[in-house]
Amino acid sequence: FGRPLEQFAAAMDEGIALIHAGLSGQYVGADSALYKFPPVRIYPRPFTTPHPPIFVAGQTDATMKLAAERGLALLLSWHQTHAERESVVMRYDAALAAAGHRGPRPGHVGSACVHIADTREQAV
Repeated sequence: FGRPLEQFAAAMDEGIALIHAGLSGQYVGADSALYKFPPVRIYPRPFTTPHPPIFVAGQTDATMKLAAERGLALLLSWHQTHAERESVVMRYDAALAAAGHRGPRPGHVGSACVHIADTREQAV
């Protein structure tokens, strides 16, 4: 957000590394062309170790390549059909294999949009 498109991949890659380090309990700081902040520690510390699951939202080939290289799962979009999600997962699997990932594939999750109200009529 707020970055030129040509900086997107580098910003996302560095951002994921910072989030990963922070959620792993380490102090994390940055002094790069993209991010600048002093070392901080995330509180409360995550319950899961070494860190909670990290999901990457985005289905471009570049985003899937980045996620696959890091062994991160995808957050699949709520507005996609089952066939579209299947296509995204197949492209991710190809990127995962190209990245040399061994072992089980990370488990992806799907998002959903819900409306909550006192009655069904109000919700829909």
